Amino acid sequence: MRYLKTCVLLLAGVMTSQLAWSQEYPSKPIKIVVPFAAGSATDIVARLLADELRAAFNQNFVVDNKPGASAQIGAELVAKSPADGYTLFVTTNTSHSANPFLFKKLPYDPIQDFAPVAGIMNIPVIVVVDPKLPINSLQDLVAYAKARPGQVSFGYGNSIGQVVGASFAKAAGIEVVSVPYKSSPQAMTDVMGGQVVYGVTDMAAGQAIVKAGKLRARGVSSEKRSSLMPDLPAISETPGLAGFELTAWVAMFAPAGTPKAIVDRLSAEVRKSLAKPEMRERITQFAAEVTPSTPEQLADFVKVQLANWGRRIKDAGIEPDDPKESMNLDAVGCESTPSAFPTISTRTTMAGLYYDQFEVGRTIKHAVTRTVTEMDNTLFSVMTMNNQPLHIDAQFAAESEFGQRLVNSIFTLGLIIGISVNDTTLGTTIANLGMTDVRFPKPVFHGDTLSAETEIIAKRMSKSRADAGIVEFEHRGRNQRGESVCVCRRSAFMKCRPAT
Repeated sequence: MRYLKTCVLLLAGVMTSQLAWSQEYPSKPIKIVVPFAAGSATDIVARLLADELRAAFNQNFVVDNKPGASAQIGAELVAKSPADGYTLFVTTNTSHSANPFLFKKLPYDPIQDFAPVAGIMNIPVIVVVDPKLPINSLQDLVAYAKARPGQVSFGYGNSIGQVVGASFAKAAGIEVVSVPYKSSPQAMTDVMGGQVVYGVTDMAAGQAIVKAGKLRARGVSSEKRSSLMPDLPAISETPGLAGFELTAWVAMFAPAGTPKAIVDRLSAEVRKSLAKPEMRERITQFAAEVTPSTPEQLADFVKVQLANWGRRIKDAGIEPDDPKESMNLDAVGCESTPSAFPTISTRTTMAGLYYDQFEVGRTIKHAVTRTVTEMDNTLFSVMTMNNQPLHIDAQFAAESEFGQRLVNSIFTLGLIIGISVNDTTLGTTIANLGMTDVRFPKPVFHGDTLSAETEIIAKRMSKSRADAGIVEFEHRGRNQRGESVCVCRRSAFMKCRPAT
């Protein structure tokens, strides 16, 4: 009896302690870690929630972007943080559903190292094609690919695109070449340019381009049609693909061991915020569906999604990467690159180089030269006037011809003269909603010839058709002012040398 009384008193003490702790919480600012770049859909919703929570708790909630290594950097940071409620994690299926099957080893456990707080939103994934191709449905795409085994390629810019694309190909029984990109807009650009036949992207990155008529959407990966694009058939409606479902999602977590009273308070406030009409409208604007849930519901959801993604990845034949050899190099910098010139990773054609010049591991010296055109002159004069940055709106970049030329010029000249782009890659920021600042270190004028001596080391090669292929390579060099400029990892579409 004395033992039972002691246990009851101890339990009451723990509950009283947690209640007192939750009532005092928060007594200092709370950090919300986002494992992706500023301007991404995840970052935007985290900032919206930070504003709501700031008002609800009368305390600062500060978003801390920790992009890189396919969300592993941010996930590890949170997993190893004190479980006191002062570090939160707004993340996606990348860290908690895909990574466990895409990498041989992770520095965190998606189940054991985190306390679920609340579900936030789902982002449907769409399959898009070049409007010039005779592909009016997913059934047409399957037939097109089956008639050209091994010659049809698809592009993707993130893990959800990779897994959905590979799973779709496996389920449809088609033999295709997958082409990885650093970000979704680069993949979409190559679909529009005919360098890959189709692309797989989250709706947030692809919807504006589809509405502008630059691409045609042919299927959505959610179980049913999305309310955001109700006329677009689900992939599961295609004959032979019944039951196909895989969707990107966003949720909030805390380090494992965070007091339940604090988790419950945070979850209640997040769900209250997501119920506001103005909040739901903001989230819908970047092509996402609000999916609030309790900690218990999110815990069950994460387990189901982990199993679903694992099955899809294995069925698609995707082999996990060794972290030391991973092609996902978001966090990798070059030791010779000044901090003012972040890593720029692009996907482009390379003038003067041919696919069959390369061998994996072989170094090729290459001179890059570019004469500034009148369009470039106007652009760069604006950007460098009084050292003021140019603001680029994502919708403008996606929907206007000038916006696309502007982005292409920034990529092309970025290697040569160096860019400062909000400490992240231009492509990743423009890929998602919001705005980004671009600075060039000095004025550039019409007629200026810019050049750089570079070394190119092929890392991986994929022949996407008989006369051309994709080369992924390290690219480093110095510009004409002697400053270090480094594109650590690029991929380029190259033709083979013409027959003589």
